Amino acid sequence: MTEESPTYPLVSELIRRSRLPWYWATAAVTALLLVLLLLATYLDGVLDEALRWPFWRDHLSGLLLIAYILGVQIPMLRLRHQAIQSFRPLLGLDDDDFDEMVARIVRPNRR
Repeated sequence: MTEESPTYPLVSELIRRSRLPWYWATAAVTALLLVLLLLATYLDGVLDEALRWPFWRDHLSGLLLIAYILGVQIPMLRLRHQAIQSFRPLLGLDDDDFDEMVARIVRPNRR
């Protein structure tokens, strides 16, 4: 039986294709978003307002949320894999049938 190539979630696929380690890619995306925020602040002409704390509290929350999601995704994918493997003894299937069923069910639909 030929083994199908795994289909990753979209974010995992993009980071896998970048060939960066996951945490380096997260740091790069966070730095890029921070630079874009500073650039937009500078171009808007409110850079003096950016030195006050309420500005950062309001505008960095989205950036930190994105960094958190990217940082937690790998441990969550590992936990998902462990949870799927815990069902193996309950189903009574051999390894090939179980792997085929998991590949069929877990594959994301990107439409």
